[in-house]
Amino acid sequence: MAKNVKSTIGVIAVGIVAVGVVAVGYKVNADRQNEQNVDYVISLIDQEKKQLPEVQKLVDGLYSSDKKVFLKKDLTKEQIDVVSKKLSDIKADNSRLDVKDKKLTQQIEAFNQSKSELGEQISIAQKKLATQNATTDLFSEPITDWEKFDENAYIKADIKDTTVNNAKEQMKNLSDDDWTKILNQYLKSATDQVNQIKSIRKTIEELLPNGVISEQATAEAQANLVAEIEKVKNPEVQAELSASATEIANQLALAAAPVVESTVEQTVESTVESTVESTEPIVETPESTYEEPVYVPETPTYQQPTTPSYQQPVTPVQPTTPSTTPSSQAPVETTPSSETPTSSQGAAVDGAKDTQATNQAS
Repeated sequence: MAKNVKSTIGVIAVGIVAVGVVAVGYKVNADRQNEQNVDYVISLIDQEKKQLPEVQKLVDGLYSSDKKVFLKKDLTKEQIDVVSKKLSDIKADNSRLDVKDKKLTQQIEAFNQSKSELGEQISIAQKKLATQNATTDLFSEPITDWEKFDENAYIKADIKDTTVNNAKEQMKNLSDDDWTKILNQYLKSATDQVNQIKSIRKTIEELLPNGVISEQATAEAQANLVAEIEKVKNPEVQAELSASATEIANQLALAAAPVVESTVEQTVESTVESTVESTEPIVETPESTYEEPVYVPETPTYQQPTTPSYQQPVTPVQPTTPSTTPSSQAPVETTPSSETPTSSQGAAVDGAKDTQATNQAS
């Protein structure tokens, strides 16, 4: 009986030892396998870390200098997307083999830190490019040099303040640097121009509501309006606003025109009436309108006077002694010319009287 007990105890002891040996062997094997997995993951990380310098060069190429302040000229969104994808394809973590090791964790964290820094540089480039594109869309001409501010740049004709605010939203979470200073100048210029045009349009609406001048429309107000319009940089908008200012000036001139016309009409009317009254006696007397021609012949020529048909004919007195020249007693009857002046008619009468006296003397 005692032998059987000892035998059983011995078997159990041997079994325990065997289990222990197996357990220790399994643990050793597991540790060895885990170590092999750790080494494998670390080798993968080393390979992927070698790609980071290449991505770093691509990121540096997005900027105009190593300072990474201003973007490269003519940079496009597609170029940034290529670099971003290149970085995202590089992965290093322990999830692939479910490896858990303190040493491996440190390696992965260091790798992810380097990758995150590159990702931040790419993100900043994306935000800066988006802000540049939104800002240049505000102006009539594309902005090609973002390293200096062009004070002559003017906004498009249809830009609203909401559009400018959308461009400002792109600059959120960007640290201040020389680039942000330039962009803020452009955005401020756009804001000022939008507000300037809005103010002028409001003034025009007050002076010219519904296309008709109001009581507020004065020569001084119109002059001030023109002065403000001259400050507008956009020539298209300036021409449009100037047309409204010209319309205000025209309507102001028309509003003042009736007073001047009435004065002129009264002056002309009084002048005409005065002229008519002063000329009435002259019009009623025909002789006053006839100007007697002046004849100054070099050698005066005297013709036989004739008796006009409209004058009383002179009856000759019969001579006591018959004249030997009958032709001298009979006056020659001729038809007077319509152009015979009044002085000629008087001369004819005087000639007839002389002839009568001669005949009586005979």
